[in-house]
Amino acid sequence: MEKIPMDPADRTILREAPLDALRSFITPTSQHFVLAALGIPCPRPGEWSVRVAGAVTRRQVLSLEVLKALPSCTLTVTLECAGDPYAPDKPKRRVSTARWRGVPLEHVLALAEPLADATHVWIDGADWGVYLPGTKNAERVNEYRKDLPLERVRRGDVLLAYEMNDAPLPPEHGYPLRMVVPGFYGTNSVKWVNNLIVAHGRPYTLFSATLYNMAETVDGAIERRQVAEIQVNSLLTSLRNGDVISAGTHRLTGWAWGAHEIARVQLRVDEGPWFDAEVGPKTDAAWQAFESPWTVSRSGRYVISVRATDRIGNTQPEDVHINQIAAIEVNVT
Repeated sequence: MEKIPMDPADRTILREAPLDALRSFITPTSQHFVLAALGIPCPRPGEWSVRVAGAVTRRQVLSLEVLKALPSCTLTVTLECAGDPYAPDKPKRRVSTARWRGVPLEHVLALAEPLADATHVWIDGADWGVYLPGTKNAERVNEYRKDLPLERVRRGDVLLAYEMNDAPLPPEHGYPLRMVVPGFYGTNSVKWVNNLIVAHGRPYTLFSATLYNMAETVDGAIERRQVAEIQVNSLLTSLRNGDVISAGTHRLTGWAWGAHEIARVQLRVDEGPWFDAEVGPKTDAAWQAFESPWTVSRSGRYVISVRATDRIGNTQPEDVHINQIAAIEVNVT
């Protein structure tokens, strides 16, 4: 396939979402976090199509117009970045929530009739070039390729999205078409999608088999597994680290999220007991609000920690992990 020009090229684009933007349920598009590993593709308007090939009965080439004419749906989804590609187990909490509209990937693949024994779909983004040029880890790649099990696609909520917060996708968020995988880390929500390959098994490319892989012990042996489902996590947004506040009663608020519904959020001040916060309802695959009053009468420094537990019992750990319990320090005057 012909390469699409990149501008900028061979440059990782990283933009954090400021805390102020995370205080609202929907993160404004201009402040949603951005991570583009290879730069930004610049397609010519009106010249976009998606090829569906591989282990299928009927290969397809679908224009953007055809895709937009298919039945669509809108989902509110919290995306969390998996952090350092070489050490995705370090906590970053690079997270945002947006409203996405698109066509379910399941419907698109059905047009090509995947073979009964196929197991995965490989998803290609149109971004290409040299990753981390000028470093010891520099590597040239032809596309940003990830994969999803077809079993995950069959849930029906994986979107090929063309709108974000009720407007066309901006270039840095994948214009004109990107994947949105609810409950999976953002690295799996491939941007600038132009190629879908139904396959028997997984690909062995930089972004699928090397980067964003964590070491896990399985039956006594170390295995590397691609980060997939978002681990239960939380973030306090009403206060930031280093804030100076007055004595009195304060509302501790924030968000908790993960691949499964949040059942409980707890807070702790210094080394005191954990106390429960009120947890709000879940909408689609978006984060859930939590809130609890905190009354402090004496001046001094206080460490406030927050942890979440999901409905199947997963709780944030205290040791270093991608979803390690978060804590901030505030000064009370």
